[in-house]
Amino acid sequence: MERGSSIAGGLISMLLKLPSTKFVIATLGEDGCVMIERAETGDIQPEEVDIDDLFEKKQSIDTTSTLPTCKTSDVAKLHAKGIGTVCGNS
Repeated sequence: MERGSSIAGGLISMLLKLPSTKFVIATLGEDGCVMIERAETGDIQPEEVDIDDLFEKKQSIDTTSTLPTCKTSDVAKLHAKGIGTVCGNS
């Protein structure tokens, strides 16, 4: 399991334990950082996504760019196995 994906479950856990928290961020040293933002869905029923799978897809790094990049996801039910589910985006 990659470093970013192992941290993803921890971020979900933090959002579940801190219900008024809007977002959580973890730094990855020279590999940047990961963030999960809590989202209100209203009447929208977002799909459920495994957070580890999502983070593994986002791990590719563009080594040719000298500028920071941001890879965002659509609002989804972010699920961490054995931890729980939070509605948000990363």
